[in-house]
Amino acid sequence: KPSFTKKQADLFFPPDFADDFPVSMQISNKYGLIYVITKLGLLFVYDMETATAVYRNRISPDPIFLTAEASSVGGFYAVNRRGQVLLATVNEATIVPFVSGQ
Repeated sequence: KPSFTKKQADLFFPPDFADDFPVSMQISNKYGLIYVITKLGLLFVYDMETATAVYRNRISPDPIFLTAEASSVGGFYAVNRRGQVLLATVNEATIVPFVSGQ
């Protein structure tokens, strides 16, 4: 029977986003990442094994209201209030140097 260790990580919201909150979480089994997407368009990326924050950025200036897994590319789709469909995924060429440099 496999055992799982619980991990916990805080979401750091910049002062401009004090009223923001998560609306979706997507898992990338391909990359071992957890994507947390907020209503105001922030993306938080965490390592699945350690819950270490890997990346944070705004992916949409408009509110996000729906996300869906994009398992073939290890990312996710998001739909914002303007009806734009966004695809977020890992840039394989730069992920290792990026994470190593943190």
